[in-house]
Amino acid sequence: MRRINFIIGVVTCIMSTSQVVFCQESKGFDFSSNWTYGDLAKIANVDSVELTWLEKNVPADYAHQVLKLVSHLTMPSACQLLPVYAVYDGSYQNKLTRSLLDSLFIRCPDGDAGVVHNASLIAKIRKKYAYTEAGFASKPPELPGHDPVVGNNLKLSFDFGPAETILSILSSGGLPYDTIYKRIATHPFDAMIHHRNQSFYNFPFTREKLANCLRMAAGNLPLDSLYRLMNPNGLLHFAEVRNHLKDYRQILNSLTANESNMLDLVKIRVLPYSPDKIIIDRKVSFFFGQGADGWASDDITGMDLEYYKDDYQTMLRLLQHETFHTVQNAVKTLSKSNSKEFMPYQHMLNYIFLEGTATFIADPNPKSEEQLIQATKLGVSLFEQATKAFQDKKGEEMDQLKTKGVQQSGPFYTMGKKMTEEIVVVFGPERIKKILPLGGIVFFKTYFDAAQKNGNKSLFDISVEKLIRSLPNDYDGEN
Repeated sequence: MRRINFIIGVVTCIMSTSQVVFCQESKGFDFSSNWTYGDLAKIANVDSVELTWLEKNVPADYAHQVLKLVSHLTMPSACQLLPVYAVYDGSYQNKLTRSLLDSLFIRCPDGDAGVVHNASLIAKIRKKYAYTEAGFASKPPELPGHDPVVGNNLKLSFDFGPAETILSILSSGGLPYDTIYKRIATHPFDAMIHHRNQSFYNFPFTREKLANCLRMAAGNLPLDSLYRLMNPNGLLHFAEVRNHLKDYRQILNSLTANESNMLDLVKIRVLPYSPDKIIIDRKVSFFFGQGADGWASDDITGMDLEYYKDDYQTMLRLLQHETFHTVQNAVKTLSKSNSKEFMPYQHMLNYIFLEGTATFIADPNPKSEEQLIQATKLGVSLFEQATKAFQDKKGEEMDQLKTKGVQQSGPFYTMGKKMTEEIVVVFGPERIKKILPLGGIVFFKTYFDAAQKNGNKSLFDISVEKLIRSLPNDYDGEN
């Protein structure tokens, strides 16, 4: 860890004070020329095994790019700084690439043989990173027609500010860290950082991390370009966005032109399950950034566009999902639990309630019937295990099981959706309106009542039902 901290300090100092050090070209072999592998084989002390691997496994244009960029460093050993980029964006923790990244820390051969050595390592790391080239349909949204939306108690609009800021930084060709830091010191980015700091995220965001990754993604230094070639989805996805600036600009233009129609479709889906007297005035802010395709935090509803590209149907489902979270937050009432002992368990119930009902409104990741059955079964299994862990006073184990249930729109979402469907079938949308302010305990009890009234077997063991029915109704919890 001391090694990593030292390297981070060195690279930060170099990047912030002297960009010239990375811009001198090699005085030996001309890697910018139209070389052949026969030419490379004549380089003194070149590793023939590495050269053969490059020829057989790496596309020619990629090999030319990497070798040229490595040769533009003052010396090949400057590649020792590349793993630091992976530390900044969190991908150093990827077990598939860590050993190869560590190999870059080892001093390489001097001269042109070192260029070939590092290029082969970079290419091997690239092949380990799971990445599919971004696909853009380049078509305008195809949205269903609809009747005029009656009522104006749900006011929605799009906010392109955060996405515009990111695109502007990435198209700049490189801005100083301090300038980038100030440009992302805004309320929407504060909400994004707050959301990404929840415990179930492996790589918590900070403004420093965002600013550094944006600087590296926007930069034109050879090391910046090398890392983007090595990890094209790295730097919190900003590397991928940098490579497709024109496509993402077109998406923002299409969203601007279709804003009214898309938001009407959101209202049509959300309003039947929203309390009649609710008044919401909300902006949906567009971002880019690894970790979540959509989220709601504080007073911000966020969508990260690189997850969708121009898949407007999926985008619409997420808008509906996240807008319902906004409704949940607007009607939420805070009450006390009668017992602190039950609070962690009640928080889990409340999370399932919030995500389950929102996933019923719109599932951002639709599943086949078989996938729904399997995800629900897994959700029930994890929940019952978490319940037992709670009863056995194993709080850490319960938290781990909860994390498995919620990570990446996990099985708790599908389980909660199934529970909501049962409630709506038996009691109708009005019951969802009624229980929205009442939290997870009432949601579970309402599900038990619905299953019983409908003659269906409950998803859960009777011992779980008895425990939840014993809890007080006056708890709402936290989102």
